[in-house]
Amino acid sequence: MLEQSFKDIVLVGHTLLNARTKVFLFEFDCPVVVIPGQFIIIEFKTSNDSFQRSYSVARQINPKTVELCVSFKHNGKASPILFSAQVGDAFKASMPQGRFTLPESPDPNCHLVMIATGTGVVPFVAMIEHLLNVQKHKGPITLYFGCRTEAELLYSDAFNALAKTHNNFNYIATLSQSDWSGPKGYVHAHYLSDFANRPKALFYLCGWQNMVKEARENIKSLGYSRLEIKAEQYD
Repeated sequence: MLEQSFKDIVLVGHTLLNARTKVFLFEFDCPVVVIPGQFIIIEFKTSNDSFQRSYSVARQINPKTVELCVSFKHNGKASPILFSAQVGDAFKASMPQGRFTLPESPDPNCHLVMIATGTGVVPFVAMIEHLLNVQKHKGPITLYFGCRTEAELLYSDAFNALAKTHNNFNYIATLSQSDWSGPKGYVHAHYLSDFANRPKALFYLCGWQNMVKEARENIKSLGYSRLEIKAEQYD
């Protein structure tokens, strides 16, 4: 395994999205290149411990600044440090990396399908904005985002705005523990019915390990191969 080269980063902004989720803006000490879907690794040091955590990049704000979105874990080691950090605090992080990325030239006849729960939606922010606003991709794109409550629908305003201005993007948010006017239940039922006839598609899965495993099995049961599925999971 190659040794990581870590750079200095500084927290330059943070915003609370809901009771347990924050957006963090980190500035590197040098320009970085982020391919949509990639992550950075942040190094944490305490008085008696040193450890690392990976975070998907939601957006690249400028050549040196990236946006992360992190949920607080009460029994976690890293998130309490991040959530107590103040603007100006310094950390060290790897350069952006990872292969959970889009094709260089997406096939407009291939449906790009993104399935997420929780903060698993974060890499899809960069991917979808890049596809629609940078590449001007005209092929069909659908995001299936499953949460428990409406407050947990991260970046929902951004996705709804993109769906209104790009008729090839469909945003389907479904809630499992909330009485609302939108789709209800778990995310799996919705993509299974939509792709039962097996149109040409490329699936991207991101979220908790159990969700990704179930989604992968479901998609294969429809007749898709492993080459038509890309996944990133976390514990």
